[in-house]
Amino acid sequence: MFSLRRKLAAAALSLATLAPAGFASAADLPVKAPKPVADLPFFLLVDNRVTFSWMPDGTDPGVFSVRPDGSINGKTAKQVYSFTHFDIWTYGTNFFTISMFKSDHNDPASPCTNAGTIFGAPADCAGATEIYGLFRSTFGFNQIFNTKAFSVGPLTNVSLEVGMDANSEDNFLASAKRQVVAGLQSMPARRSGDRSTRTSSISGSPIAIGRTSSASTTTQRLASAPSPMRPA
Repeated sequence: MFSLRRKLAAAALSLATLAPAGFASAADLPVKAPKPVADLPFFLLVDNRVTFSWMPDGTDPGVFSVRPDGSINGKTAKQVYSFTHFDIWTYGTNFFTISMFKSDHNDPASPCTNAGTIFGAPADCAGATEIYGLFRSTFGFNQIFNTKAFSVGPLTNVSLEVGMDANSEDNFLASAKRQVVAGLQSMPARRSGDRSTRTSSISGSPIAIGRTSSASTTTQRLASAPSPMRPA
């Protein structure tokens, strides 16, 4: 009986001695450091495109020809070559596009004053060429000031928008638009369940400063085109 007690006491002492050592070895195991959070890239999106398009029924103010049956042909076919850039960066967006519009003979280049004529005298002139470019940049106040103060009610942000438009055309009207725009842009929040690709709609119009000389219908359509998508 005494021998059994000694054996049980020795076993208990052995377990008591091994237990702290076991706990200490577990605590001493190396702990992996958490992975650092990667910084966001300066440009969140960059999109560049080169495109060609065909406008079979373009129109320009005062440009026409007379068909053999006496009817008026006011349609001008145009070939359009364009380069477009759009990016989203840390503080806003940038949009730039430049296009070349090459008209057919119904919209002649100078010195022709209209299709096939120079002030009524017969003439043969190539189609006119127009270059039109514009850029728009936005600077989000929430991003610049690192705040959410401009996310109020239905608005997700308020931005400063700046830009410029310019064009040149070698026809008799010789349009030469030069315009600088600046203003505030508000971004309403998306409605619940709205799955459209537009991230926001734009409220307000920038103030335009500049001059326009006989701007063609093509440039007027471009100038009134909606702004590209902006991040909310």
